[in-house]
Amino acid sequence: MNDQTAGKKERPYGLWKSAVTIESLIEQASTPAYPFKNNGKLYWLEAQSREDGRIALMQKNLSGPSGPSGQPICITPENFNIRTAVHEYGGRCFCVVDDNIVFNNYKDGNLYWQSLKPSLTRKSTPQQLSRNPNPHNCCGYADLVAIGNGKFILGIMETTQNNGQNCNCIVALSLGMGSEGDQIIESEPIILAQGADFYANPVISSDGKKIAWFEWSHPNMPWDQSRLVCAQLKVESHAIFLDDREVIVDEQNCAVCQLGFLDDNKLIFVSDSDTCDYWSMFQYHHGEITRLTHGNEEFGEAHWIFGQRRWQPVGDGMIIAVATREDRDVLVAVDSSGNNSNGHNCTVLDQEFSACSHLQIVDASELLFIAHYSNRCAEIVSLSIPSGGIWQSLLHCSNKLRPGSEKTLPAVLSGADSDGHGQGHSKPRLIKFPTTERDAERATEIDMAYGYFYPPYNPMYCAPENTLPPLMIVIHGGPTSRATSEYSSLKQYFCSLGFALLDINHRGSTGLGRKYRQSLLGNWGEFDADDIASAIDFVSNKKWIDKTLVFIRGSSAGGYAVLRSLTQFPRRFAGGACYYGIGNLVTLSQSTHKFESKYTDRLVGEKFDPETSMNPESRFVTRSPVFQIDKLSSPLILFQGAQDKVVPPALSREVAKRLKTKGIKHSYTEYPGEGHGFRQTQTRVDALRKETAFFAKVIRRAQSNRKKDDFE
Repeated sequence: MNDQTAGKKERPYGLWKSAVTIESLIEQASTPAYPFKNNGKLYWLEAQSREDGRIALMQKNLSGPSGPSGQPICITPENFNIRTAVHEYGGRCFCVVDDNIVFNNYKDGNLYWQSLKPSLTRKSTPQQLSRNPNPHNCCGYADLVAIGNGKFILGIMETTQNNGQNCNCIVALSLGMGSEGDQIIESEPIILAQGADFYANPVISSDGKKIAWFEWSHPNMPWDQSRLVCAQLKVESHAIFLDDREVIVDEQNCAVCQLGFLDDNKLIFVSDSDTCDYWSMFQYHHGEITRLTHGNEEFGEAHWIFGQRRWQPVGDGMIIAVATREDRDVLVAVDSSGNNSNGHNCTVLDQEFSACSHLQIVDASELLFIAHYSNRCAEIVSLSIPSGGIWQSLLHCSNKLRPGSEKTLPAVLSGADSDGHGQGHSKPRLIKFPTTERDAERATEIDMAYGYFYPPYNPMYCAPENTLPPLMIVIHGGPTSRATSEYSSLKQYFCSLGFALLDINHRGSTGLGRKYRQSLLGNWGEFDADDIASAIDFVSNKKWIDKTLVFIRGSSAGGYAVLRSLTQFPRRFAGGACYYGIGNLVTLSQSTHKFESKYTDRLVGEKFDPETSMNPESRFVTRSPVFQIDKLSSPLILFQGAQDKVVPPALSREVAKRLKTKGIKHSYTEYPGEGHGFRQTQTRVDALRKETAFFAKVIRRAQSNRKKDDFE
């Protein structure tokens, strides 16, 4: 016994007991979102883990106690949920008007007005603002902004259609008051822009006279190709309309995002193209477009959800922005004067964060954002603008559970040991590994893929000598999303069980340039699966893992990667967990929602045709794991939400049926009331308990077989 194992229990990797229960892991407070300040108080949105994940507005008094024992208080009444179904994935769906918040309520898709001045014992009652001509066909509103000195609320509205192809448009609603000034008058939405399939990110100039947004239409996704549009905004009494519409950017293979105006009414946007590989910042003024940033870093990200604010103006032509690099995010100050064309107009303000999100300017002296770290949970951070680098944590979200609980997460998962230096966790390591090509025709310039490797960590256990840990591979969704090194209690939980963990950014992931992201088009189900196999070989050759005990987990498109990898490289895996994954691309194309209804066509490189896509040679068949289930040689556990509109339950049921027919060991659980992404605490606890027990059984069987072989 050496010093590193003294006092520790010896147990095989993967069978360690975590100091954290699954219940406490799931019930901990969620990461805050969309912070802002009003009248000296800090506000943010937070999922209520004990209330089926409903989204509510939280308030913290920065100058004194907020609620009992100084805890933040929830000011959104229990029967309201600040969430939207627009584009199904939703996102930011509120705005602040003076001392009030206007928000979309998920249950009925209407806008509500609520005062931000509740007492410590009573929540103010929201009043309905929107009145839809057909109340049964409104999915809701997103990207809200107050205009006309608070006379109107502007945003994106989505309505359902009989053919399943929802209608999206930019609308405005009059913010009328009753004669007493305290009663909201319901108003119908006024359509300002329509005709494109999708709209996002409407922004208003500082003088209130201009509006800009970006839009796109099928078959493109917003990160493939989108248009930047600007118009004159006319507000007259209770009338509002657009005039002099101008298309600023509309180029093939050019995607725009992250729009906003500076104080001098210059329009800033982020764009990439075939000639500008990384999402860079641009400025539009007096008919001219000027590029502001030139490095190999991304100032934009894929528009899956609304309200992704990655930059904010801080006065005098200066911008503070998030720049995504190969290994992490950094905050930078960007000079928008346009005088620097050599790329030296960016100054790095940070060297600590893993990722940054939800930037919100308070005034000329303060910026709020969510800071994500590799060694502890996220925080709401305040940056002092004049100093250019004084940070203050306003809300530390480390290991606290929901208010009312006396439990805290033990140090093994909290990201900090007793001295607070962040040693009590598994530290991620960025890895790069070579990619492979199946054939010369689909070869790309991309020769490296990326991931974050986490070794097992639990201070209470050690493994028998000369043994290596099992590997848990985690695949992000999208597939146009990305893995980061930001702290995740779920990843740390698996590491505390004795797993090594590998979070992969396969080809098609964002944050690494347009060529890397778009390389998956036509190659979905091949390049991503190949990169997963290459990553396994890389860490196996390093002797970091037991190559006979490799597991894989993922959800949605990540679930598709799970199924595809298990059927393409069956001998590399000991088991898998698939959350609402895609088994049949034909079924997906026939049943998914409008936002992604053409996405599969581009990913597989073939236009879906109900009459021909079931032919054996069609890519919709050859790339569908459900038709290759007989190749699978390891046990599989599946989970599905019965109300999922993105990946409908028919897809998981079909896989489960095939597994049963083929006699392959599996488990399938379908949860009533759950959609795309589980929200109910009971569901999340049950799924994780079943998943970890499933993998533990496989490991025990492997251990038993090894002992038997040794005996023989």
